[in-house]
Amino acid sequence: MNDCKRRLARIRPEFMLPHFIQPCSPIPANSVPVGEGWLHELKLDGYRLQVAKDGPEVRLYSRRGHDWGKRLAALAEALQAIPARCILVETVRVKNDSSHLHAWT
Repeated sequence: MNDCKRRLARIRPEFMLPHFIQPCSPIPANSVPVGEGWLHELKLDGYRLQVAKDGPEVRLYSRRGHDWGKRLAALAEALQAIPARCILVETVRVKNDSSHLHAWT
């Protein structure tokens, strides 16, 4: 067991990478929160992905936990170069079209 797995096993054994962890789901609201402590970002349409990396092993999961590593093999391979042994990142994969607008891939 590598260092990352040992640390995770002590903290939360169920979070051992690179398995899927159910992400939080957004909920509708009638207004945008205001005040200090809030950070807002653009909503881009695309594929919601969870990246789990443990050493050289990288897994890509859909928002429902389906393994997309084979579908997005080039992306998984590129993510192996991240200089971190253990990460869990939630992200959205988008593609820019020729007009520089975000479009479905």
